[in-house]
Amino acid sequence: MPPRLWHYLAFGLRFVSDFAIDQLPPADPPAASGWEQAAVRVISGEIAKDDFTTRQNGNHIVMKPEFFYFAVKAVARYLVTGGNRIVVEAMADAPPDAINTFLLGSCCGALLFQRGLLPLHGSAVATTAGAVLILGESGAGKSTLAANLNRRGFPLLSDDVCAIDCANAPVLFPAYPQMKLTPESATALAMTSHDFSAYEEKFHLRHPKFCANPLPLAAICLLEIDETLANAASERQLRGAEKFARLRKNVYRDFYISEMKLDAQVFQQCAAISARCAVFQFSRPKHAPTFDALAELIVKRFAPPAAN
Repeated sequence: MPPRLWHYLAFGLRFVSDFAIDQLPPADPPAASGWEQAAVRVISGEIAKDDFTTRQNGNHIVMKPEFFYFAVKAVARYLVTGGNRIVVEAMADAPPDAINTFLLGSCCGALLFQRGLLPLHGSAVATTAGAVLILGESGAGKSTLAANLNRRGFPLLSDDVCAIDCANAPVLFPAYPQMKLTPESATALAMTSHDFSAYEEKFHLRHPKFCANPLPLAAICLLEIDETLANAASERQLRGAEKFARLRKNVYRDFYISEMKLDAQVFQQCAAISARCAVFQFSRPKHAPTFDALAELIVKRFAPPAAN
């Protein structure tokens, strides 16, 4: 009997894995949806590490146009090649949650780059107009705002890594139905302790309302903290070079770009999005745990899809 394989859909791709990836939506082979691209094989196996000697950002990383190697102490080694293959060598006793955290984050970011897609660091929700993408620096509250909108009926498309296809009009592919929130945000949203990930020190909101279909990118909201604000949130629309620069700043793992020789590709992709999509800057007070004021700004512009 052949070994069991697990089939999943994420980022517009079919993942065929040697091991379970609990965060991903399962798919029966072959997929019924018809929109996913060619399969990505996730293989459990050994990786020869002698050729990978460069260290960067505190992790063992080697990046070239043809491959991406990433070693995480006491967790796993990963090798991503060709935009269609990820080899995972898990360390003994490494928790699956930790193995999958780096697989679905850093490694899938590299995989998307290899496939010619643009990964952006943010959260995205579905609206009647298409996908609304929330970008911002770590700690700005991207996931918290998306969770607030999710409670208001806006299905999640992606959290953390957002995959954009810029071949024609920009399209955002759904990732998987999970959100990660800080303890402060989880408390404000009344999440319970059983959702806590000790490894990441974040709460996982599992199985939120989720949109499993790719959507055209309707707008981008750049979220920032403004310590001069008291209670009210503010907004302004960005234009011209500022719009492009702020978008380029929010590319996922932007330090991959030069090592993987992707500067021209990413420039063209960010320019294409800037030309076609409205970009708004949303400023919030430092202490706004439920993000109600920001959510209201989005609700005024966009409506949630009709419930099925």
